[in-house]
Amino acid sequence: MSFHSPPSVLPTEIENAGASGLGEYPPSSLIREALERAKSLRENVILTWEGETPQSDPLEWLELESACPAFYWKGRQGQTEYAGARAALVLRGTGPGSLVNVCAQADRILDQRVICPPLPRDLQPRFFGGFAFDPSRSGGTLWSGFDDAALIFPEALLVRSFGQNRLMLALAVRPDENAEEVRLSVEKVSARYHSGAAADSVTLPSVAVSLEADMSRAAWSEMVLTALARIRSGSLDKVVLARQFWLRDARLGVWPVMQRLRDRVPSCFHFAFDLCGGRSFAGSTPECLFYRSGDEVETECIGGTTVRGPDRDSDQSLAERLLSSPKDRLEHYYVVEDMLRCLGRLCDRLDAGASPHVLELATLQHLMTRARGHLKSGTTTGDILATLHPSPAVGGSPRDAALAAIRELEPNSRGWYAGPVGWYARDQAEFAVAIRSALLTENEMCVFAGAGIVQGSTPDDEWQETQNKALAFLNALQ
Repeated sequence: MSFHSPPSVLPTEIENAGASGLGEYPPSSLIREALERAKSLRENVILTWEGETPQSDPLEWLELESACPAFYWKGRQGQTEYAGARAALVLRGTGPGSLVNVCAQADRILDQRVICPPLPRDLQPRFFGGFAFDPSRSGGTLWSGFDDAALIFPEALLVRSFGQNRLMLALAVRPDENAEEVRLSVEKVSARYHSGAAADSVTLPSVAVSLEADMSRAAWSEMVLTALARIRSGSLDKVVLARQFWLRDARLGVWPVMQRLRDRVPSCFHFAFDLCGGRSFAGSTPECLFYRSGDEVETECIGGTTVRGPDRDSDQSLAERLLSSPKDRLEHYYVVEDMLRCLGRLCDRLDAGASPHVLELATLQHLMTRARGHLKSGTTTGDILATLHPSPAVGGSPRDAALAAIRELEPNSRGWYAGPVGWYARDQAEFAVAIRSALLTENEMCVFAGAGIVQGSTPDDEWQETQNKALAFLNALQ
């Protein structure tokens, strides 16, 4: 079985779509349709159209726009990048239940309240955003601006597919407006992105290789030993414990950081979000939570880690050791078992690989098993998110006991770290798990890293694993 990356629009599709009448402004008929829908529903609707396309690299375009909110997304194997500037609409939620509530709102809006011309698949309307790892635990001041659930419908969405750019624009149309008022608003939005100016290349200052850990080695050992005692007692099978690493006096900028990660960390999902709270969240994660296309859903189970070697022979030796490691195979088993059990509740057909294989990244290697299922009738994307998150790859098993242990043992809220991030369209979605990530403030960067604790784990080994993951993130910025 092969794992399919999201379909990318082909160059011929782009040319055909451009020739089919998508213009710089929406036709009057589309504006009339938006107004009629808004008046009928007595709610705002979103009107979308194609704007004049900048030819910049998406991350250079974001740097030039200097907009907020803003985001960037690129799938692990796809040829399509998305960069969003400002918002036509933002859905937000806090506390337990916020994920389900925000997803239900997104479904209704995509079903009833978006007016757009015929578009190829990669340009169809969608939300981008993410969710907290644990909405029952406040993110505090560190995560200022990041609600427990946030989905953005961008005002401007630059889509680069196979090296070609398209710009989609969007506007909220009120039921009390008339056609002339909407036309003026359309022109205003279009003019905001009507610029022939080329963006300068984004540059990243030199990055120090020194990280300041948020806890001592003794504190980490105590936390791991407490978890191991609960595993021995039978109350836990696995728990993932995480810690923070700080880079002080670092004025880096989220888009230069993202460009470096994109260019130097292949085979990952690349994401960045600036939600206007003076903080940005960015990362390059290997872990797919799920990809949905119609009634088909695909996921990957990742658990078990080792480093890359200096040459191919060393890589192979380390991979073989990983595949034969009882501790790593046990950690991986708990991930696969839980993910298949959760997917089984949503699917009437489910297939999975018989044994794991090794996923090679730039500096690390992981055990990975792929699974694919056919969704039961009526299953929503919100159902999938609520069922699969948090996966045992970032939480543990059993889920409730692991979450309780994390709340008790970890000194800090994870915020969006290890939560789902991605995009959400009608009957399509792609979400990754936000690991290998960092939160950036004006002059600091907080890097997150975790390790799965199972029978056979030792505090020293897991300390080193989190060190390796944090340094792999930092080294990608060199």
